[in-house]
Amino acid sequence: MKGEKSELYRLAREQGVFDVDMVTKELRDTSGAMGQAFNKITAVDEPSQFYGYSTDMFKHFKKAKDLSLTKLENLYQQEDQVFRMAVFMDRMDKKMNVTEAAMNARKWFIDYDINAPAINALRRTATPFLSYTYRIVPLLAETATLRPHKFAKWAAIGYGLNEVGKQVAGGDPELERVTMRDEYSKTLWGVPYMPPTVLRVPWNSNDGDSQYLDVSRWIPGGDIFEERETGVPGIPAPLQPSFGLYGDIYNVAVARTDPFTGQEIEGLGLDEDGKAIAKALFKRLTPNLPIIPGSYSYDKIARSLREAKGYEKGELIPGSGYTAPYSFGESIAYSLGIKLRPQDPDVNQKSKEFQLNKDLKSADRIAYDARRDFEKGNITYKEREELIKKAELRRVQILAEWEAYMKVYNEARAKRTQRIEKERQKKATGGLVEGKDDVPYTKENPADRVDPFTGQPYSDQMTRLGFNQGGGNMTRVDGTKKSSQGWLGPIKNNVTGQIMTEVSMGIGPEDNQKLIPLLVPTLNQKEIEVLQNMEIEGNIKNIPQSIKEKAIQHAKQREEKGLNVFYEE
Repeated sequence: MKGEKSELYRLAREQGVFDVDMVTKELRDTSGAMGQAFNKITAVDEPSQFYGYSTDMFKHFKKAKDLSLTKLENLYQQEDQVFRMAVFMDRMDKKMNVTEAAMNARKWFIDYDINAPAINALRRTATPFLSYTYRIVPLLAETATLRPHKFAKWAAIGYGLNEVGKQVAGGDPELERVTMRDEYSKTLWGVPYMPPTVLRVPWNSNDGDSQYLDVSRWIPGGDIFEERETGVPGIPAPLQPSFGLYGDIYNVAVARTDPFTGQEIEGLGLDEDGKAIAKALFKRLTPNLPIIPGSYSYDKIARSLREAKGYEKGELIPGSGYTAPYSFGESIAYSLGIKLRPQDPDVNQKSKEFQLNKDLKSADRIAYDARRDFEKGNITYKEREELIKKAELRRVQILAEWEAYMKVYNEARAKRTQRIEKERQKKATGGLVEGKDDVPYTKENPADRVDPFTGQPYSDQMTRLGFNQGGGNMTRVDGTKKSSQGWLGPIKNNVTGQIMTEVSMGIGPEDNQKLIPLLVPTLNQKEIEVLQNMEIEGNIKNIPQSIKEKAIQHAKQREEKGLNVFYEE
């Protein structure tokens, strides 16, 4: 017999293998704050009872609960039961008795049936989803003690997959790792020498950036020791007090901050604070499904489509300058739990610099507020001086950490530059044929050979067509000679039909501008295509800022080494 009529399935059900899953014990049976609050909200019939924003908001809540959440719970429960059944069958095959096999299936696929009063009290109040952490930590400790080879297995798999990605797809993994956001730079279980939780995959993103995959939630207990950017410092994310839905309502409606990012919610200060708060709360309560408008997944996919188009109503959409762009397919994968994380070191560095300025302003704000509070009589002179000293120490710490980071960054950046130059040298083949001209049909300069159909040297035709030395006008506006090769080689502009090798841009004061090339090695394929498909003459202002910033950064690094910013042949 197969399916629910099979003898093994009947035994498993009788032994309670399927009675301790997350849906049964964590989402349905728990009378905690989150479940009760959500039921109360979706049971409201009159929208004016809750912030008076929009009746559509409540319709979405009811649909999310009655359709999406119920179906998702059932689907998750079925998936959970498949794996529990697999463990039960495995233990039976290993000659365990029925009771032992059932206990193993309950234990090793997380038994959410918890009797500890203190833990249940926390589940009902401050930490609604504490159960998983409470159960998985002892299992990890037992595995580390009795079966350490299991950890070695995951380490070998992680390092192996990461190395395959590096060898196949290339890139600059050291620079990418250095500039990654801190939350992407963790190791499995936070254990030193374990592989990173974000692995290099053997393909690049749709934009040509190095592609990485976040597997932290694919590994049992992989993210339980991870700390959130916001919350109580030093406490792992699962133990951070959130108070469930009530906590979300307080953060959004009273503190007016996003519970996840800690940032002020969008839309405040426009005489529509009530609407902004209701919208933010609705977004927090909306199931993260790509088919539901307003969910994080839906917005991510919509943003990827707009960025891919590149413009709307004739206006450029360059995208965010602080995160690498996602394609439509990558956004879909992300919404399905496949956390792809493309990495552009230049974008990452810009994000790091933004965070540096933010941290410095935060330290300066402490000193500023201390002086104001003293002037208002709110604090004593001694308290003011202590706060100012604290702000100064914090500033010194921030700058010291930045200096240490920049040392590592510059070393990794130098290796990247060396790699690019070595690759370019490998591609540079051929040259002038020197010596006695006694080989038939050759010339010392091949361009001087005569076309038998026109009777003219090929070089004359190249000049007439604008292909000599890489383009038409081979003189820069400052009178210096252009390179016929450039950093990226000759590239045809699809609008003008001319060949581009440099595309110069002036920087600095109007009366003393310095020319630098826009076509530099750090551009990705999409940025090169942008330059290919636009008329650049007189149109510098419409060139994406990311391209300009990469050009400036490249020129700065060359000048610091005393090198020409332009490619020299």
